[in-house]
Amino acid sequence: MTKTYKIVLVDDETQVRSRIEAKLKDMQDFTIVGSVKNGYDALDVIEIHDVDIVITDISMPYMDGIELTKIIRRDYPKIKVVFITGYDEFDYAKEAVDLSVIKYLMKPVTKDDIDVLMKELKTQLNAEYETMYNEQKLTKTYQKSLPLLIENQFNALLHLESLDDSVFEKFSVFNIDLKQGDFVVAIVQFSGEKDYQKLEKARVFSVNLFKKIMSRFEQTYRFYTMSGIAFIIHHSNLDKREVENSLNEFRQRSNDKLTSAFKIGVSSIFDNFKLFNKKYSEAKEALSYVHYLNAGDVLFYTDIVTKDTYNLFLDKDELARIEYIIKFENQATIKHLFGEMKHSINKVNHTLINQEQYRINLMQVVLNFANFLNVDTKNVFVKSTLTQTLEIGKLEAFIDTIYEKIIYLKSQHETNTKLVSDDLINNIVAYVDTNYTNPDLSLDFMCDKFNISVSYFSVLFKKKTATTFNKYLVKKRMQRAQELLIYTSKKILEIASDVGYHEVYHFSHSFKKYCGLAPKEYRDDETSQ
Repeated sequence: MTKTYKIVLVDDETQVRSRIEAKLKDMQDFTIVGSVKNGYDALDVIEIHDVDIVITDISMPYMDGIELTKIIRRDYPKIKVVFITGYDEFDYAKEAVDLSVIKYLMKPVTKDDIDVLMKELKTQLNAEYETMYNEQKLTKTYQKSLPLLIENQFNALLHLESLDDSVFEKFSVFNIDLKQGDFVVAIVQFSGEKDYQKLEKARVFSVNLFKKIMSRFEQTYRFYTMSGIAFIIHHSNLDKREVENSLNEFRQRSNDKLTSAFKIGVSSIFDNFKLFNKKYSEAKEALSYVHYLNAGDVLFYTDIVTKDTYNLFLDKDELARIEYIIKFENQATIKHLFGEMKHSINKVNHTLINQEQYRINLMQVVLNFANFLNVDTKNVFVKSTLTQTLEIGKLEAFIDTIYEKIIYLKSQHETNTKLVSDDLINNIVAYVDTNYTNPDLSLDFMCDKFNISVSYFSVLFKKKTATTFNKYLVKKRMQRAQELLIYTSKKILEIASDVGYHEVYHFSHSFKKYCGLAPKEYRDDETSQ
């Protein structure tokens, strides 16, 4: 297995970056995809490239290495971070920051330091890549992870009315001691995945990831059931918080890789394995709350049974009000309505809300509106079926989707019933040309001003200008900024304000992206000719 790992260097000192680049230049399996001077620029590179390693100075302008690493840990947890630090910063970095930094390099960085670091990183990255992403390796690991006989033995327990001492003897044959320690049952249930091959890959991935994360406990066992993949965590002394943290880590890392949605039902902790059937039933009961709002993706039986339940739905008066607004009010009013709906469902903190009827109510609103406009419903659900729309995971996301379909229907209806005059788009472009220096000018601002939808505005604008609104606006601002830099002595801060930017750094960042040079470099280059 060979893989080239991507590195980003971050240091405000060009010489430091150059020295490290020179030491890395001839190393196999590594390539530098970015060499930047602050955290903001580093994040731009990370967004574009699938970065594996970030080597960053601690002290930098705009965004230092610590703040950069916090964002990486939050948004890109798989990236390995190495700190470059001076002597005075080392103790602070070691004692005050717990960011899972792989290593600290002391300035000045030597060739030996780099050699040792890259050898360690290569070993670690190769191991993770082989375990997590090599499909053939995953399949082999799956086949060897737990013998089929053990899986069948656990499955057989579910068909017994009660368990006695003989259960311990059956598992002792496999060197499994169920007489000691604590246990918890977790069932992972996939939903919405119709492709059998994708589902099987998701299961294989989940089994191996679960085994890796749960290696912090003494034993884990796995078997398949009609309800999903069942896992048993076995440890000398289980703590609910530790179990919860581990399952949440499993959920987060699975969501990064899998497209298949899933939920986890978890039993209460028990210390007598003869209670296994009862605890398995607890995990199943927790999963029965999968469609309840505020239940989360990891459902603990001990939490579920202590919460009140409530069936969320829209009554006739509410439905009539919603249908009236989407039929006869403008987009701003409709947007406000759907914002109110999302706000109202978030006000309940400690109640489990059954949201199925609510979703069906809103879906019916869309269908009724389509009928009102005499639109074929097939045109409403072009990219997804009714069922797929209903199964959108988060209720807020579902409401957003319903809103988008309503706006889509309205904009399509407007397009089909009247032609927009050339005066409208000409007025829009003229307004941008005249008011591009207004820092509040935006797509939403323009749509509100001209009272048209975002989607329709975008279509009109691109048809007229052959580009997007944002690109057109940036081009106008940058062209004016170039003139001011060359023909005036104004400060860059003043120029930024003159062309519609609140912050000089945002202006400088946009200018460099557009021109390839920072404002000062551009002025120096142009005026020297």
